[in-house]
Amino acid sequence: MNLYTQDIVEQLLARRGKDLPSHAAAARIVRTVFDLLTEHLVAGDTVNISRFGTFHAVHSQAHPGRNPLTGAPIQIPAKRRARFRAGQSLRQYLGDNSPESPGDENAGGEDQEEDDAA
Repeated sequence: MNLYTQDIVEQLLARRGKDLPSHAAAARIVRTVFDLLTEHLVAGDTVNISRFGTFHAVHSQAHPGRNPLTGAPIQIPAKRRARFRAGQSLRQYLGDNSPESPGDENAGGEDQEEDDAA
């Protein structure tokens, strides 16, 4: 199953609809969160989201490569990419088959993230 932005809006409304004045308000909140993440990554900031993980931008150097169709050598340009490292709680949820879901208020896991030194 793929989760799209519209699905996030719908699930936000299903879980917290009584706190939101409209579908449009929920959509604005979701868009704003993604816009904030993007702005901070572009600025070179690290974005830490407790119980979820850490996003950061990395710079990859230009390097030689090969065209997969022809085998001809090519130069792959330098670029910036977004990286994500799952936090300890998310890693536990993904590796744990317990019936609790990450949305549960008292689900296991710690609020602090591990250092991003892997």
